[in-house]
Amino acid sequence: MEICIVTFSRDFNYLEFCLKSIDKFARGFEVVTIAIPSKDLPLLLDLTLKWNIKTPVRIKTMDEWTGAGFLHHMYMIMTADEWRCGKSPFIAHMDADCIFNEPITPQDYMVDGKPILRFETFDSLCKGIPHTGSGRGVQRCAFHLIIWLKQCGFIQGCTMSVHT
Repeated sequence: MEICIVTFSRDFNYLEFCLKSIDKFARGFEVVTIAIPSKDLPLLLDLTLKWNIKTPVRIKTMDEWTGAGFLHHMYMIMTADEWRCGKSPFIAHMDADCIFNEPITPQDYMVDGKPILRFETFDSLCKGIPHTGSGRGVQRCAFHLIIWLKQCGFIQGCTMSVHT
């Protein structure tokens, strides 16, 4: 299993502690791959020299979509199987602002050799967040993202429906 982190310069302060937690607690992962915008590479290389990270890390740079950095970030997460460095059939996605605080192995994400897939309904994503009401706002956002991705040619042959 490979750990993939898609991030950018604003989160590099968090990334340091994320990588240090991987050093301290993660065992048995094939590789850690970090995807960042190309323009952020010099800063990341400068910082990582000071961090003293022992875990092998591979860096993948990307040309960020102009004016759509967050959408590109999400696209990179969704297409990690196309650009990642490892050969394992499994990818563990991790955000730069998250850390492990106890020992972890790839087997912690598997049951009977199959990955545990976590999912949420749209409505459950918005529970407890007063300004969102129901999940309909999230559904509309996802619907418009898919339309934009289709218009830009990033996805093809996708059928969409929104239930109201």
